[in-house]
Amino acid sequence: MVKTKELDYDYKDVVDIARSGSLDLAIEHINQFDKNTFAFDVVNNYCITTERIINSIDKETGRIGDSLWSEIEDLSMSPNVKVLKFSEAPIKSTLRYDKWKWLYVRMGISLNIFDQTVNYLRNRKIGDQEQIKLDLIKADIAQFLTQYTSIEVSVMCRNEYLLTNLNNLHTNLTYSDEYLVKLCGAHGYTVGGIIQSYYNSRIIQSIYGSGEEII
Repeated sequence: MVKTKELDYDYKDVVDIARSGSLDLAIEHINQFDKNTFAFDVVNNYCITTERIINSIDKETGRIGDSLWSEIEDLSMSPNVKVLKFSEAPIKSTLRYDKWKWLYVRMGISLNIFDQTVNYLRNRKIGDQEQIKLDLIKADIAQFLTQYTSIEVSVMCRNEYLLTNLNNLHTNLTYSDEYLVKLCGAHGYTVGGIIQSYYNSRIIQSIYGSGEEII
């Protein structure tokens, strides 16, 4: 068994990058692409990565090619982000073992959804009042912030938190996102924007939020 290897980044940096809407850069950051230490995090033969990481591994090692993986083209995520299915495990030099990092990415996506929701509601009015100032809407926003803060506290105490319960945090994050998507009514479900961010986050959860071992 390969021991967990510490990665050189702060979780807040990952959250900030994902919050900006740059999902590909967030994935490259957690895999330390800028340090030339490429990574595939594979769970049940699936992984999420970026086009630049794929191309760099092909170029550097010559050992990761089409014979080992195929792209799941039906899962259309953000530009340059790819979902791969492996026919066999990738070579060890491409792996990382930090299960928390994908939660950090999803936390940033949640804040991206929050930012989009707030901007949308500020531009919507009922009479002369902004929707965001309505009591029911403020209550739902407060619910999101409370849930998100609880998740952030768990992250700050992650050394004391059982990895077997990490999937619960992923589930709670999904619930908090759904508060926001529903607040935007039909707009929350239009192609692109909020629903695309939510969709990206749910794909990450489906692969990395089940508590399965990352090989």
